[in-house]
Amino acid sequence: MTTGADVADLIRARMPTGLDSLKLQKLLFYTQAWSLAWRGVPLFGDTIEAWIHGPVVRAVYENAPGNAANVEREGVAVVDAVLVAYGSHSGAWLRDLTHREAPWRNARKGLTAEQRSSRVISHEELRSYYKPSKMFGFDDAYLRGLELLVETPEDELADLLSSDSVPAADFLAFLESGNECESSR
Repeated sequence: MTTGADVADLIRARMPTGLDSLKLQKLLFYTQAWSLAWRGVPLFGDTIEAWIHGPVVRAVYENAPGNAANVEREGVAVVDAVLVAYGSHSGAWLRDLTHREAPWRNARKGLTAEQRSSRVISHEELRSYYKPSKMFGFDDAYLRGLELLVETPEDELADLLSSDSVPAADFLAFLESGNECESSR
């Protein structure tokens, strides 16, 4: 399995400037969170701990060697998306963001702000908190409609998109069943 050090190596290659240890750790955190939320699988095998200054992958903190070539194509896409979303922000800004979000806060419940901890932020906590419907306000029906649209064969998609406007419920029924919508007959 890909390691956190492998992903860190990829992040370093994609961001040759403006990357300190604090920022690297937070970007690693978000790549793992987004992979779990979008793909349902972890990007890397290392755990993420809830340290004082935010989430940390201990092996990367301890300078474990990594190899960016070990990150599969889908993982590279997740890293690239996270860098687009968060890459322009400083490590301090990202730390403050993680401190406002539930996964880090929940892992540190009962600890003082100065208290060290090696508590792990669970995959389930990350998957649940960062799932697209929560992040972007989409309900499950809308996301299912998008999934079905993506699964529609390309030759059928052109006809579907060029047709007159169809009520959302009819469109979803069409995508799920393949039957023509009532309003388009």
